[in-house]
Parts: sequence; structure tokens; C-alpha cells
Amino acid sequence: MVKRAWPIIREGMMRLFNAALEHGHFPRRWKRGELVIIKKAGNRDFSDPGSYRPICLQPVFGKVLETLVITRVMIRLRTQGRMSGDQYGFTEGRSVTDAINRAMEVTEMANEKYVLGIFLDIQGAFDNVWWPYVMHRLKEMDCLRNLYRIILDYFRDREVTLRANYYTQRKFAEKGCPQGSVMGQHLWNIVLDEVLKRNENVEKIAFADDCLLIVKDGSRLSLERKAQQAIDEITDWCARAKFKLSAPKTEMMFFKGKMDAERPPRIKINGTRIALKEKVRYLGVVLEGNRLKVNFNPHCQSAAVTAIRNYGRLRQLMGTGQSGYHQRAMLTLYKGAIVPILTYACSAWGDRITYIDKRALIRAQRNALRGITRMYSTTPTNSITVLTGLLPVDLLALQQQLRGMIRRGLTVKIGETVWTERGVRNDPDGVEKDLENWIVGQWQERWNTSATGLWTKEFFPVVNNKIRWKIIKDNDLCQMITGHGDFHAYLHRFGFRDNPACVCGEPETPKHMIDECPRYKLARFCLQQEIEATTGVTRWPVDRQILVNECLEHFQRFIHKIRKIRK
Repeated sequence: MVKRAWPIIREGMMRLFNAALEHGHFPRRWKRGELVIIKKAGNRDFSDPGSYRPICLQPVFGKVLETLVITRVMIRLRTQGRMSGDQYGFTEGRSVTDAINRAMEVTEMANEKYVLGIFLDIQGAFDNVWWPYVMHRLKEMDCLRNLYRIILDYFRDREVTLRANYYTQRKFAEKGCPQGSVMGQHLWNIVLDEVLKRNENVEKIAFADDCLLIVKDGSRLSLERKAQQAIDEITDWCARAKFKLSAPKTEMMFFKGKMDAERPPRIKINGTRIALKEKVRYLGVVLEGNRLKVNFNPHCQSAAVTAIRNYGRLRQLMGTGQSGYHQRAMLTLYKGAIVPILTYACSAWGDRITYIDKRALIRAQRNALRGITRMYSTTPTNSITVLTGLLPVDLLALQQQLRGMIRRGLTVKIGETVWTERGVRNDPDGVEKDLENWIVGQWQERWNTSATGLWTKEFFPVVNNKIRWKIIKDNDLCQMITGHGDFHAYLHRFGFRDNPACVCGEPETPKHMIDECPRYKLARFCLQQEIEATTGVTRWPVDRQILVNECLEHFQRFIHKIRKIRK
């Protein structure tokens, strides 16, 4: 509505915004928020208030003014180099994967025997931001006077309304950065920035309120001393800023090296020892400690299980329709709901996973694609991906990882070719094309060397990332091309028939039905005539590629004819 009205109200609103910025005044009407309570994800005790997340819906014009204010503040702070580079949340050009990548790079480059990660939990970080401390930090950072005054006024007389079951409660807020506001997240970054700049002996990585300390050392005693010193400094900061560090929810894990489970490092928060874990979920990715490096196997296994479960729920909602439109809808859901689960944060782990991890991801992909195409459960996975024209998910994850590096203008190695930062910047289209060709080449090499799907390979020797709708929506055709379906030889192989023979006495296979069986002689003759008229090819058996490319419609009719004759 504001966008539609903007041509009419533009001049008046611009005068109002400029006056607010000049005089340091935030209109009171724009500080009134509507509180909405939503449940946090996961299996939680919903009798506990901590299991709910408060979201504050702000007036649109108030959010516009917030944007104008905080943009000016952050540009000034970053231009003057006053903000730490260790904050990855709510920072332009940075993401979850950048934070995880940084942690992995620190671990891989460490020469020390031990690398310990401490995952801090600050209780109700956004909800407990103390406003006087925010203003103290802005003053320390030499915030412009008019911006300082308008932020001070932004905190004054903030009113929140909660409506539930015909009950309305209004209250004036006294602390916290409203979740749903524009300024809140940036003000949190300004507050936390003080911690990130301290103690250079410890690596610090923050994504919003998720803070990770990485402590490196060659001896147990020195490692404990460094870690405890860092924890004590953060605990002191929390006390001054009116926060509380939660000892029960703070965890630590070895990224590199290992100690006796009976004698874990003794690191405490206010006298309570921090628990040492073998696996930790960090920014949605499950990490597992290892003697040499971080292992992503638990994450891949967890993602696969989640994807399979979610796909099952989607199938229940969508039903079991047989039409091509239903398949297209399911494929859209697969791309929008399943692929993001399987490839989440893949820019951090795409080239760091093992063969076992890849198999777990591909198993989940196979489960979804087999449901979409309605192919037999024994159909080889590589045949399914080739017929659907969809990259194996491990190659898709690697492709997304390399694309992320290209977007950030980093040096990237694609096969044997190394694209420097300058090359990536000067020719982004060229490096993108090189990546596409290399990924498809990896897929082709996998298909060439595969010991399964040999019959399908006769029809499609070359992989292609184009969806073959005409084939996958025709179940009889899919069975004929994959060799997995209602054939006597196939059913006999799995113990569903006593005899593999066709009525003519030969084993009934797709090859036999297409090329040789006298029962389908007339239908085959018609197909040969149509192929000759279309392509000029007279030999028989004809090249399988001709059947599914130039003569696909003729081949489909032939398949349907012989199915009717067989029945």
C-alpha cells in the first residue's frame, strides 16, 4: 500500500524523515508495536515461556525511518574501521556458510596439537539488550550527534501490545531489541563488537548471537588457561552489559586433537564446568570432532533423514496423482523443499564430505525422485538422475559451493584450472561456464564408469541437465528404458515368477521385446517404417538414441501397442 501511495505522499514523507533525522526525533506513533508469539522449532516443553519467540510487528513508516538511521550509523562505523570483521550475521555480503568456512579454515591451518571450539549461549540475547549500554557503545564509537539523539529517542516510550483470545495487554518496553525491527539486529552487533575485539589469543566467530571461540594450543594446561581467560573476559562483559552466559547450554568440542573422555578440559562459567561434546549443532550444521579435522557425516545423515521424512509428508498432502501436472508439482516441491535441506550450508562442506556422506545424500535424493517418477524400487539411482536430468545431489552441493566462491570473487579451482580472484572478477560468465562444463563432465564420467544402468546407457550415453518430461510421465516407457518393470525375466530374477520366458520361449527382457519377439512383429514393422521415413535409417536393431530422440513419439506408440498385445 505504501509503494502504491508513494508517488502521492513522497514529498511530505521526505520532509518528515529529514526533519526527524535533523532534530533527532522518532515519532511516538511509529514506536508502537504489535507482539506476535510463535513457537520455536523442535520438540520443546511449551509450558516453558522460553519455548516461544516474540516477534514485534512495527509500523511500516517506522521501519523506513529505522533503515535511514541505521544505514547512516553502520556506513560511518565501517568506513572508519570501527566494526570487527568477526561478525558474520546481519552483515552485507556474509552468510552462515562464511562463518562455518572460517571455522574450518582456522582448524585446517592450525599447526597446534589441539583446536577446541567453545559454543557460547547468551540467554535471551536480543530480548535483554540493555539500552543504556547501547548508548554507551554508540558514544564510544563517536556516533554523530543527531543519529545518537534519534536512537536515544527511539528507545524512549516504546509501547508493545499483545492481543490474545479477546484479551489485550499494553506495556512499555524497558530493554531489548525488538525482533522484527530493522535497527535491532545492528544495535546487537554494535554491543557484541566489544567482545569480538578483545583477546587476540583466541579466534572469535559470531553470527548474530551465536558465538564461537576457537582456542589453539599444543598442551592441555596452556589450552585450559587460554580458554578460561577468554571465558572469564566474556563473563565480565556479560555482567557489565546485563547479559547472562548460560553454562548448561554452552558446549565445547575438539575440532582437532582428542583428550581422554574421563579427563576433559576443565573450563568453567561461574564455577560450572562446560560440557565436552562429540557432536555439536552449529548454525544448523551438525559438526563432529575428529583427531585431524571436523567430520560432516552426522550432518549429512541428519539432512538425509529429514529430507526423506519431509518428502513423505509432502506426498501425503499431495496424494498419489498419476498426471504429468502432479509430477511437475512434486518436482517443484522437491526443488523448493527437499534440495535446500540436502544442500544447506553446502558452501562449507561441499568438498569436505566422504563417500559415505555422499551415499546418504544420494539415498535421500533417490527416494524423492523415485516417488516423482514412479519408477520401480530397484531402478539404479544413476538411471533415475539421467532420466530426470537432475544432477546427483553431491555434485549439486559441490557446484553450489564453487558458485558461492565465484560470487565472492575468490580464487577457485575448477578441475585442473585455477581461476584467480582477478580472473573471476574480469570474466564471471567464463568461469561460470567453465564450472557448468566441469560439473557435467564429472557427472558424465560417473555415468561412463557406472556398473549399473547399462541398458539405460544404450538410450542415453550422454548426460544432460534437461528434464525429459515426455519420458518420465510415461510409466511404460520408463520401465522399457530402465529395464526394471513388468517383464518376466525381471520378475523371475526377484522370485515373483517361476519362469523368465516369453510366450515365444526366449527370456522376456526389454531388449527381446523391442528387437526380436515374433509376437510383436507387426508393431515392430510399423515402427521401422516410421523410423525410415523420419531419419532414413533402415538397419535393425536401430541405434537406441534414435528411438528416444528423433523418433520418441513413434517409439512411445510402439511400446503402448506391445503392452496391449501382451495383456
